[in-house]
Amino acid sequence: MFYLSDITVPGVHYGKRVEIYNALMQNQSFLETVENIGAYASVFNLNIDQYGTQLLSNTNFGQQQFACQRYYQVCNVFDQSYTPSKSFPIRSYILFMNYWAKWCNITYGSAFPDTIASNKYFSGLDIQATNLIFTNGDEDPWQQASKKTRSTCIKSYVADCHQCARYVELEAPCSNDSQALKDIRAKVLLNFSNWKKEFYDKQTFSHGFIEFKLSQY
Repeated sequence: MFYLSDITVPGVHYGKRVEIYNALMQNQSFLETVENIGAYASVFNLNIDQYGTQLLSNTNFGQQQFACQRYYQVCNVFDQSYTPSKSFPIRSYILFMNYWAKWCNITYGSAFPDTIASNKYFSGLDIQATNLIFTNGDEDPWQQASKKTRSTCIKSYVADCHQCARYVELEAPCSNDSQALKDIRAKVLLNFSNWKKEFYDKQTFSHGFIEFKLSQY
């Protein structure tokens, strides 16, 4: 169920929900639906070997075995468990926390993250940083793990537009981008420009009795 869910979920994550809906819900036979699911899995390079506990527990090095290291972090530190939404689930109800606890233990042996300790170590959302910007697409489920409250030195923007999902604000601009997306990109550039100016305005150095101000140009 983990693998089957991951075939459809990235379509939502990356702004392709319309495409995957058309691929799966058009008038077709069951066999054609299965074939379309398989074809869609190949688009996102999803391989069944990245999901099976027996294959992931194999510690032999391989160029295509990156999933082993990734899920080791999931099971030991970050608790990136893919549970279904209670309101609008696109993952199976089988994939609740008891499933992941068993999955991690079978794969890596007595492994399950201490989320309190992890948040304490990495500070969670209590980020002690300045001149930082968080941007999210409105349709990206990962925005729930982002910081959406603003402060003087930390900005947060959400692109509320059609199929505005993961990384949408980082993609190359194109003519049919929504106005909401264009506005967020403009705000990001303005923030960085202001922070850069503030930095250079504070820079001075002395030569003898003469003090100079460092220009940003």
